[in-house]
Amino acid sequence: MTAYRQRSQLVADAELHGRFAITVTREKMENVQIIAAQTADDLLGIEGVDASFVLYPRGEQACISARSLGRMNVQVIMEQLGGGGHQIMAATQRSDCSITELRTMLIEVLDAAEAEETK
Repeated sequence: MTAYRQRSQLVADAELHGRFAITVTREKMENVQIIAAQTADDLLGIEGVDASFVLYPRGEQACISARSLGRMNVQVIMEQLGGGGHQIMAATQRSDCSITELRTMLIEVLDAAEAEETK
């Protein structure tokens, strides 16, 4: 029940950035990787969202769990932030920046990807 509540709160706190949903937790929680992945999946159910990104702390790392419906290659986005994965499921883990800094870097990468697509 606790994990469900945490996931629901992350979804409620999500912000839309164009066609992307982004949510952040700074709270340490048990099974955070699972909760982040499930939250990213849940966010894809929002109309107009092509990709979702959940930022969270794990130990001393700032992490992102990313999901896509296939219209956006989240692997490419995560690779630009030092991570990797698959076209529709990807992640990154950084120990050289804060959650806030990683969120800023993510938005810069997403904006650049959007600009490239509109060329």
